[in-house]
Amino acid sequence: MRTQISFAAAAAAVLATASASASTSVTYPYADDALLHVGEKNGGLAYVTEGVEDADEPAPVVVYLHGLNDCGSVHFWYGLFNTDLRPLADEIVAGGKVRPFVLAAPSQTYDAGSMSTMWGKFDLDTFLDATEDALPDGVSIDRDAVIVVGHSGAGCNLKGGLLGTLSPFVATRPAGIVAADTCFDANIGTALGGVPAGTPVYAFYQPFTWNRDFELFRASFRQELDRVPGRVGKIVVEDKNGNDPHNAILERALRESLPALIPIDQPDPYE
Repeated sequence: MRTQISFAAAAAAVLATASASASTSVTYPYADDALLHVGEKNGGLAYVTEGVEDADEPAPVVVYLHGLNDCGSVHFWYGLFNTDLRPLADEIVAGGKVRPFVLAAPSQTYDAGSMSTMWGKFDLDTFLDATEDALPDGVSIDRDAVIVVGHSGAGCNLKGGLLGTLSPFVATRPAGIVAADTCFDANIGTALGGVPAGTPVYAFYQPFTWNRDFELFRASFRQELDRVPGRVGKIVVEDKNGNDPHNAILERALRESLPALIPIDQPDPYE
């Protein structure tokens, strides 16, 4: 199992597009003592996409939680092995269907090689506070437009990470949850299906490199969604086995979910 989801070495070909502009990226401390190895610092990274600073309103935030980090890299998925989510964020915004947003990510390097220990000490509220404090002057966060994305091992800990953001003790209610090829089993299905009414949840799954009993997930997910009126969920199953599908599905998840979760405001033709 671990070799199937320990994806660092395989990530070289995914999202290897043009490098992002450093002028719109900021790094900052976030729970460094708890989440990073001794001597490492500034585990938080936020990328302000084009248009945020000109919008004159609080910006949506896409919080990205990476999966297992066997290589122990700070700012995983921000340049390691030629993978970088920032050009993808730019491309999505440039498509004209998504509000300019802040892409923000904490880092975990300490105890980051096990699904059971991933993101157990992550707190969405304090992370958003730290992110907002680090953003350029004039940029603020729309706490009603916080999307949480968890890839691989980030969605495996029932008490932390992606699933931890659904806790009733978290003040910030996510406006959307995106689970990208994570631990899809019956327990995860029940947890993800238990989203607050009005918080859509997307589950993206690929069957090619990580064998899971997805039908058990599907059944428990649907059962829990149907139990409470107003709960909304969508399942997307990848049917094409391309290069490194475990990582490639993350790109698909962002491209397909964000236009629905943080759509650009359409002007009223009668105004």
